[in-house]
Amino acid sequence: MKRISLLVLVSSLSAQTTIAVVDFEAKGVSNDEASALSDRLRNELTEFGEYTVVERSQMEEVLKEQGFQQSGCVSNECAVEVGELVGVQQIVVGSISRVGDVMSVSARIVSVETGTVLTAASYDHEGKIGDLLKTGMNRVALDLAGIELNSDQVSILVETRIGIFSPEIENFNKIYGNDAFLPTLVVGLGTNHNFLVARYNLYEQTGQSVVTGVDLDGDASWRQEFITIGLRSYDQEADPVPVYVELAYSIGKAEETITTEMPEYTALNSSWNAPDIRGGAITLGFKFIDFGMGFQFSGEIGYVHLPVTTTDDKEINIGGTQLSLGLTWGM
Repeated sequence: MKRISLLVLVSSLSAQTTIAVVDFEAKGVSNDEASALSDRLRNELTEFGEYTVVERSQMEEVLKEQGFQQSGCVSNECAVEVGELVGVQQIVVGSISRVGDVMSVSARIVSVETGTVLTAASYDHEGKIGDLLKTGMNRVALDLAGIELNSDQVSILVETRIGIFSPEIENFNKIYGNDAFLPTLVVGLGTNHNFLVARYNLYEQTGQSVVTGVDLDGDASWRQEFITIGLRSYDQEADPVPVYVELAYSIGKAEETITTEMPEYTALNSSWNAPDIRGGAITLGFKFIDFGMGFQFSGEIGYVHLPVTTTDDKEINIGGTQLSLGLTWGM
């Protein structure tokens, strides 16, 4: 009766193709790991909406009733037999093997009616088995279902970062101190793993006015804004964590005011302004944690070059090195 109930269930849900996944054969990995990856494939196929996927518990119940063990079922003949018992149109069989640091998934969909292989997929992964679970099984499911990734689908990202900025200006730290916090806002638009991104940085500092090493007993203020526009490219398969590289064109402006109340130095009160500074930037990022729902936590190291010619014809770089942590949301 239980078998009949399952047959009625899968045939009446919808006009979708009914399919079952036999736990993959484990070669060099544990049975629990192979079982977990098989479960992930079931979930991936279900989310596509093109299949009615029989749950593991239902399939095991029917096979147990018939005295059939699904372990070791990798041949087409065995797949057809399981498919007939469960009452599905198609069935997935395959294996997961490990050779050194490389794990390989081999899977195929077999027609229960004809016993022929309809589609096959293979996927090689070097690294942690958890990364194979998170990304690799989705790729296997896409290949089995014959679904092409739409590389033209536009995605957006919004990112907030807080980090440390180390300017390269000579004697800068004598006036304003050493490294300071730098907030950054990033927005991006792109397809697949490539994004056009724009960053906005605002850097403000106050310190004690000093000219050529003389303490003027006054105030100094520095304000610097710069925008970078560039291309960010992700490498999702990098080991041990996904990385991205960003090359950008930088536009900025800076101003500094130095004042003193000491009568003998009031002539040294000054204001300096550079309204149009252009340069470049490079950034290397690491994605640490994926929270789900499109949120990711990352770290970055970057370098900005913004050359300025001073009044005494010296060229200085008001850019510098940045280290930051950020939270990214993308869809």
